[in-house]
Amino acid sequence: MDVDKFLDLLAAVFGALGSIYVLKGVAALSPNLIERLSSTYFDFSSAQIDALTAQKADSIVGIVLVLIALAIAVVNSALVPQGMQMFERRAVGIALVFGLAGLAYIALAFSGDALQRHDKLAVGRIITKGALETLFKTGKLAASEVSSLKVYARTLLAMTVDDSETPRSLVNRLATEVGAQVPPRLDFSEVEKKADKQ
Repeated sequence: MDVDKFLDLLAAVFGALGSIYVLKGVAALSPNLIERLSSTYFDFSSAQIDALTAQKADSIVGIVLVLIALAIAVVNSALVPQGMQMFERRAVGIALVFGLAGLAYIALAFSGDALQRHDKLAVGRIITKGALETLFKTGKLAASEVSSLKVYARTLLAMTVDDSETPRSLVNRLATEVGAQVPPRLDFSEVEKKADKQ
């Protein structure tokens, strides 16, 4: 197989893979936009956060594959002389193309998963910080809000929360995680009285 044919085939495969990924999502989704799209008037949708961050990760992987295909096509057109032989047998070239494409796909899929986890955590921080700021404006922690704070910690921030943890400790850990400042006069009396009764 000639080098130019090998590189054309490799570029076509990478281009096809990249196009598939680009069609799966939109790379321009920012954590702030994902937060707005996944929030309702009352709460957030974890499934929607997962879907939107996965779409963004897929789009970025697709763009990388398209850029690899473009680079291969440019190198082939600009630098490889016609008729240059790389492999004696065509099957070896085809196998190598699909092997390289498979390795690239696996590497980029793992990168996409890491990017999705990163963006999901960024969205979780935005949502949790907004909830804490709303809580801080009220000046007190109501007993009804403690379970919501645990959901934010577990679902959005992947934090470990022990049910025996005090609400004060939970609020302080959440605030530290999202870079918020707990007001010194935040009233915990309602939740602390409830804990004393139990």
